[in-house]
Amino acid sequence: MNRHPNLLNRFPKGGMGRSLLLSGGILLLPLLMLFSQTLWERKSEIDTLQQQQQILGWISPLYSALDQATQYRGLREISIHYPGHYDFAEEHLTTLEQQLDTQLEQLKNLQEKLPTSLASTQEIERSLHRIEALWLQQQGDEFSFIEMGNLVKHINHTIAQLLPERSGHQHILLQDIPSLREVMAQLRGAGSGYIARAASDNHNVVREDEEDLLLQRIERTLWDSENQFIRLRLSLEDEGDNLNERTLSILGELVNQIQGVRDLVKWELVDAAIISLSPEGFFEDASEPIYLLHLLATDLHQLIQQELKETINQKITESIFLVIVLLLALILSILLAFLQLRRVVLGLHTAAHQLQAIGAGNFEEQIDIAHNQGEVTALLESIQETQTRLKESYTQLESARRFSESLTSSMEDGVYALDQDGMLIFINRAAETLLGYHHTALLGKNFHDIIHARHPDGTVISAADCPTHKSIAQGKSYYTDQDWFKHHDGHFLPVELSATPLTTDNSTSGSVAVFRDISKRIEMEQQLRTALEDAQQASISKDEFLASMSHELRTPLTSIIGNCELLAEQEHDDRNSALVQSIESAGRRQLALVNDILDLSKIESGKFTIEETPYDPNILLQDLQQMFALRMQDSGLHFAIKQQRPFTHLLVGDIQRSGQILINLIGNAVKFTEQGSITLSSWVSEQQLYFSVKDSGIGMPPEVVDRLFKRFEQADSSISRRFGGSGLGLYISFHLAQLMGGTVTVESEDGQGSTFTLRLPYRPGKPLNSPQQKPSTQKRTTKIQLQGTVLVAEDTPELQLLERRILESMGLTVTTANNGIEAVAREAEQPFDLILMDMQMPEMDGIEATQQIRARNSEIPIIALTANVLQKHRDAFDAVGGSGFIGKPIDRQELQQTLTRFIGT
Repeated sequence: MNRHPNLLNRFPKGGMGRSLLLSGGILLLPLLMLFSQTLWERKSEIDTLQQQQQILGWISPLYSALDQATQYRGLREISIHYPGHYDFAEEHLTTLEQQLDTQLEQLKNLQEKLPTSLASTQEIERSLHRIEALWLQQQGDEFSFIEMGNLVKHINHTIAQLLPERSGHQHILLQDIPSLREVMAQLRGAGSGYIARAASDNHNVVREDEEDLLLQRIERTLWDSENQFIRLRLSLEDEGDNLNERTLSILGELVNQIQGVRDLVKWELVDAAIISLSPEGFFEDASEPIYLLHLLATDLHQLIQQELKETINQKITESIFLVIVLLLALILSILLAFLQLRRVVLGLHTAAHQLQAIGAGNFEEQIDIAHNQGEVTALLESIQETQTRLKESYTQLESARRFSESLTSSMEDGVYALDQDGMLIFINRAAETLLGYHHTALLGKNFHDIIHARHPDGTVISAADCPTHKSIAQGKSYYTDQDWFKHHDGHFLPVELSATPLTTDNSTSGSVAVFRDISKRIEMEQQLRTALEDAQQASISKDEFLASMSHELRTPLTSIIGNCELLAEQEHDDRNSALVQSIESAGRRQLALVNDILDLSKIESGKFTIEETPYDPNILLQDLQQMFALRMQDSGLHFAIKQQRPFTHLLVGDIQRSGQILINLIGNAVKFTEQGSITLSSWVSEQQLYFSVKDSGIGMPPEVVDRLFKRFEQADSSISRRFGGSGLGLYISFHLAQLMGGTVTVESEDGQGSTFTLRLPYRPGKPLNSPQQKPSTQKRTTKIQLQGTVLVAEDTPELQLLERRILESMGLTVTTANNGIEAVAREAEQPFDLILMDMQMPEMDGIEATQQIRARNSEIPIIALTANVLQKHRDAFDAVGGSGFIGKPIDRQELQQTLTRFIGT
């Protein structure tokens, strides 16, 4: 077989050779574009230089016009102001007018040839129009020295606009020389005018009243000329290497002439007592520097023209050379590329033949690499090496495939894989078993349509919502903790599914999914939900039981405590008073136990609310002093309160719960201290507020402390028998402190007393108004007399009687109702100043009764007086328009304050 085709077949149609040739041609396009761009830039540069060459043709007529205009301006002023005295001015004016007309006509002709691409073309045209208009105004009797000066300025402006971007020589020609010419012309005119004025007065001395003004003008113009000349010299010195001998000679002569004019002005005009010069003489002497400036401009003009011509010729030569170099480089590149391409194509043809042999299973044929070099040789050697290793790779691949099948077959979870079109390409045995299908019934089919298209409730699931298809579409993993697959027998299987995309060369080619049967998990979750519902129902039942227990216990306690208070006020026999106090104390202990049980329930259910309000800690300590002082005295104990320093700011927190904790701690200290002292201390340290209760009681061993703050726990069983108590106080205090962001700790030794410390966050509020003692918040019942009518809705006869006695003792008129229906009827029959409403009554409860009364009377105060003291009861009463809330047993001080607020004394 011939491995080297002839030249005609070397680049067959559609083959790599033609593709490479086409690619080479495309790659040459940037080079050709660069070549064209370079030529275009060169042409643009030449065009620009030629434009400059053309524009510089304006220099001569503009300079001539400038020279004629300045002469005309000076002579015209002499002719106007001093007619008949100086005929030399009149003689030249007519000639100058003709010359200026000729120059302006020449400029007008040049204007028509002005390049439109020049940025300053419009500005030059406007200046020329203005020059023409001003010149027409100056002829005849309308001459104005100021307007003539404007005409000169416009000529200078036009010269400056010829080349906005210019070189050093061009700047001198277009800017520096015209500026100096104008200043010298002004000096010539001012000096001639000064001498003419002196001559017109028939005196050799100018009048004193005009001398200062004229001389100031001359001196200022002389100073300007010196500055302009210095600027011109500096510019010419910068260009010194580029100036010819003639230009340097003119410059030297210019220096002498300007110095001569300067001396002439100083000696003959400024400093001279008598003027000896004639206007004609001064005019001619002052014209010499202007003439030299004109020669200098002509010389520079020729020099610039020569430089432009040489630059243009150089650019043209460079462009021709560049074209030749680029063409040679292009031809050489094409030749080298063709030779390289020929060698590569021959090598690739050999490689293609060898790969065809390998594809046919021929691994023995050798490759001839004698005529190949470089990368092609490396390619052919790689093919030969690949031929040797193909068999090994195939063997390893087959081994890996068998291992993969064995691995997935041993898994308990189902595994399947889809291609990028969603067709099943793999499924393991566990998936077959879970779904009830044989793999032959699923392979090559749309797995989603068969297994996952519907849910048990009939909901249709599109492929776009399927996790496995989403993994293919979006190229990322998806997980669902519960989905449904349809079993072969028709029932639905709950599954947990994880899908991961299969990627090949950074593109998604499919997805693999792992799923497991979660029927047992769902069953367990249902059992957990049922247990949770049962627990929630039990919690509700417990709350209802506690509310009912609280109501049923508070109702008789209200009667017991309230009647004891009334008896205590009336009984004067010490023995009977002691009995009454004993009954009242027992009732209050029972009430405290009920409150502790309610607090315990709220703490354990997480429903306990801590208030965050400002309070005065000094008053809290005063109340504790008053609360326990008498009790301590009766027990033979010494009670002291020690403050590190008085509090100067209100504190933010829950004063009621803080007081409850301290009352529990002090009460425990009193209970377990038979003699000695109890000390309550307070201090602030590191933004923490501390209260400690130290006693000299029985103390406790260390092993008892661990269980001290557990509910229903005391030091030992004998404590309860000896001292009483439920064991809830410290437990509740400990958790209340935690809810407020603090803690309760204890230090104790057996027989040495105990120290309980309450730590709370120290959050100071506003400063106290004054350091004096604040009134105590300790509740005291002070008898007052009120006037008004009160309706009491109460279903318990004993409490009706108690409430009537309390209210009547305050001077109020009382009407009772046994239930809500009677309360609504009583309120409709007659007006009342206030209603005390029990919430739990037969036939109609207090909530409904309040709602009906509020429907027709929004003004009357309705106060709840009830044993339903939970927060939900307060919220329910507020929702129907309640005005206030008092819990049972009745706190007479709170009742009295509420009545006073709504009825008044």
